[in-house]
Formats: sequence, C-alpha cells, structure tokens
Amino acid sequence: MASFLSMGRDTYKIPLAMFRENRIKLAKSIKSMMDESALIVLIGGPSTTRFDSDNEPVFRQESYFWWVSGVKDPDCALILDEDGKMTLLVPNLPEDYATIMGHIKSLEEWKELYGADDVGFTEDLEQILESRVVANNKATKILLMEGPNTDSGKTYDLAPDFKSSKLVELQDKTSLFPILAECRVHKSKLELALLEHVSQISSFAHSYVMRHLKPGMMEYQAESLFMHYSYFNFGSRLVSYTSICGCGPNAAILHYGHAGEPNARLIGEEDNCLFDMGAEYQCYASDITCSFPANGKFSAKYLPIYNAVLQA
Repeated sequence: MASFLSMGRDTYKIPLAMFRENRIKLAKSIKSMMDESALIVLIGGPSTTRFDSDNEPVFRQESYFWWVSGVKDPDCALILDEDGKMTLLVPNLPEDYATIMGHIKSLEEWKELYGADDVGFTEDLEQILESRVVANNKATKILLMEGPNTDSGKTYDLAPDFKSSKLVELQDKTSLFPILAECRVHKSKLELALLEHVSQISSFAHSYVMRHLKPGMMEYQAESLFMHYSYFNFGSRLVSYTSICGCGPNAAILHYGHAGEPNARLIGEEDNCLFDMGAEYQCYASDITCSFPANGKFSAKYLPIYNAVLQA
C-alpha cells in the first residue's frame, strides 16, 4: 500500500496517515456531539471546462474533501462511518477515457493509492447508503455538508440530492458543516509540518524574486519568477491565490493583479515593490507579503520603516 503523496523525486512526502488521523478526528467529534449513529457523505469537486469549450483547467480538489481523503481526482465522493473508516467512491470511466486522459485505475488501485478501507463507484452511492442503513440496527443519520463560509460569505453547496425517499428522510444538512470546519481549525502535527514546508517554499521563492528583480522588468515577470521557482524546485504547481505584484502606486491596491489589472506595469528605478504571493502544495496554502525597493536600496524615507518592522 502506498504510504504517502508527493510530486515525485525529492519533493515533500505527505503521509497518508495524516488524512487517516483527520478522518478519525472527525468521526470522534461527530460521535461526541450526536446521540444517534451517523454516516458522513462528502462530495468532491467536479471536473469543469472553460465555459462552453473543452478546455479543462487544472483541477484543484475541494478543501473539505481533501482534508478528509487526500484524493486529488475530480468527480469522487466518500462515505465515512462512525469509526472513521472511509469508503471511496470514484467515477466509472468509459473505455475511451484511456485514449484521451490515460490509464483507468482499477478499484484496487484506487484503494491502495489513497489508503481507503473500501472502494466503489459514485453511481452506486444511494445503493451503498441504503444497504448500510438496513444493516445498521441503530437509528442512523446521514450527515451532508451544507453551510456558510464565514470568510467569503458564500455557501458550501456540494451536498447530493437523493432520489430515495428513505435517504431524504434520514439526511441532516445542518450538523456536519460546523463540526468539520472546527476540526480543520486545529491542525495536527503532520499538518503543521506540511504548512511549515509550504511557507518555506514561498519564503525561498520570494528571496529568489528579490535576487533577480531589476528596474525595467514588468511586474508580471516577478510573478513568473515566483511561480517558476516554486514549481520547478518543489513541485508546487498552483499558487494559493492570484499573485499581487504591485510596484509604485499599484502597491496601494489591495487586490491588484486580477484580470483587469494583470501585474502589467513597468517597474521603475525608484519604485518600491509590494509582492503578496503564496505557493500551494497538495492543497495546503501559504501567504507571504513583502515590500522592498526595486533597485535594492532603501531610501531615507523608507529605511526607518524597514528597520522598525525588522526590530519588531
């Protein structure tokens, strides 16, 4: 059985035990807060295309699903029992998928890759749940994820719509979200080690940008240097958020760098740069902001500010 996830070579290895610990933690939290027996159902992120085209953006797993499973593939689901055992449900892919997208994993390969206790197909979700409910002599709730993200104000809405009246009767859409959200707040030792590594990637990448930045370059070239360094050296394919590379007056724009203002200003000799960039590795994010003079020398105006922050 595979024991870790990584991007190969000497990139950071994430023990599958980290996700197993997360599952047990969630199961214990549910058991301590509910009087009834419960099954947890989570739906992973769906595969998407760019508008009406067949362009497929690089998929990034939904964060709650990732925290519980460590599954990087789209269109999956899982069932977690009260002991923290995971049944992973995967798409039943057509044969021509292999020609276009590559090898179709067997159920046993899925099980070994992600350390699942059991594996089935997503199309059988309701059938599997009904059989579990019938086999359980105790009253059983089916906990689904639904609730507001207090940072964004948006609602998590990946809960399945059951066709079975029996499952609809047993579903609970209010209990799971706050419990799982609270579980994610308190990081395990393995998670803290991973977050430290991701923060180191970003720190090294920021230093790399500083060493190679020169007046006369474009802001987006600084963004490119950061992304290249993180991916080339550490397998960090994605960034945690849209990179903010504001120089001169753009440094005062909180979320500069979006499509309408795409880090496209020429960096001047006297400019100060504010770079807010963070690498992401295996769905764990970092967030580092730094400010420095483009020419490498703090002016008399900014040097006291730098020293004040340095000594704080």
